[in-house]
Amino acid sequence: FSFIETPTFQDIGLWKKSNRLEKFKNSMYFIEDKYVLFPTSEEPIHKFLGSVKGISYKDLPIKLAQVRHFFRSPPGYGRKPIRQREFEVVDGYVIYAPEQEGDARSLCYKLAKEIIRSAKMKLTEVSKTREYSLGGYTDFRIITPEGDDKIPNSGEKSLSVGVIMFLEDVFSKYFDLNVIGSNNKKIKPKSVSIAFGVERSLYAIVHSNRRDKDGLFTIDW
Repeated sequence: FSFIETPTFQDIGLWKKSNRLEKFKNSMYFIEDKYVLFPTSEEPIHKFLGSVKGISYKDLPIKLAQVRHFFRSPPGYGRKPIRQREFEVVDGYVIYAPEQEGDARSLCYKLAKEIIRSAKMKLTEVSKTREYSLGGYTDFRIITPEGDDKIPNSGEKSLSVGVIMFLEDVFSKYFDLNVIGSNNKKIKPKSVSIAFGVERSLYAIVHSNRRDKDGLFTIDW
């Protein structure tokens, strides 16, 4: 992965172009109705790559990563112990040709599994095939009574720690991102993202490795 840093202030026009402003505006922080304080990375990353001319299929996959502070005002703020307006995320993107889809998804799954294994987190996978008009996602959750969502079927409360989002070619279309294919014709690359919340991962590490005794707990980690 190549490490990057996307802008803290994002032009509101990016969010209008991706048709996501109306959906997410209630959780955003606006500055003079011109900018939003960094809520996520899809818009600026695809906007930047769309401005780069001459990208070839031979340059794919493009793998980008950052450790970034996100700013959101999520529903339920103040009622859940892990809800925050500012939080840190390990954030990665893989931009790939359609024929590389299997390898790109496999890379993100392997990376997620390695993060979970090395941190000794006991997480449950929850997948959806379609979400937000994208290609679905896999959510990695810890089961906890302090969770803000439920595991399908079991109904157990859980907290999302990490996620893989299958973005398909949606953002390539929004931001006119093209690469030159093997036949010298333009193709729309696809994208997949992987993100793990730093604070939530710490929470999951503690609750995955705690041992309670006499009203106190220790951590085997």
